[in-house]
Amino acid sequence: MRYLHSLFFSIPALSINAQNLGFANIGYTQETFEKFIDKEIRQGKNDNAITFSSKTMKGDTLIYIVRNNAECFTSKSTFNYTDTLLNEKQGDYQEFIFDCTACAEKHLKELIGLYNMRKEAEGLYLSSYLYSMQMVLQPSSKNPDRIVMTFRKVDMPKKEYKKRYKILKKALPDEAKKK
Repeated sequence: MRYLHSLFFSIPALSINAQNLGFANIGYTQETFEKFIDKEIRQGKNDNAITFSSKTMKGDTLIYIVRNNAECFTSKSTFNYTDTLLNEKQGDYQEFIFDCTACAEKHLKELIGLYNMRKEAEGLYLSSYLYSMQMVLQPSSKNPDRIVMTFRKVDMPKKEYKKRYKILKKALPDEAKKK
């Protein structure tokens, strides 16, 4: 069962070393998430696509800072959601902080398609039930030129989640340009 879970959830990953974001940690264990990101960073450094990276733990928060030839972003993740079916801790929160608005817009477009996002309100998106997460997009409170993209686990019964999702308007990839 655990193998199938890992195999199934490895599908929606984007490559970091090809100057893409990675993936939201929602539904992944910290170990799985770290292995994937560390592998992508190593490969990116070997290909000279990543110029700098750092990884630290601050309390229960895993922090990656990645710079590549085109952009710089920081990822902050926590893994405090307990999946009762698998009896393991999984990602419940992730925050991406982008140093440039254009980079955030590019990734917003990718993520809207990747997670089948629907728009709940301005800067607020809901993924399909398969991923069960909410994404919030807003300027950084510390620096308005930086964009913060936050993912949170939505723990809601399947029927209720799907009903909520169904009434929402599809998020269009070109909405990223309107930000």
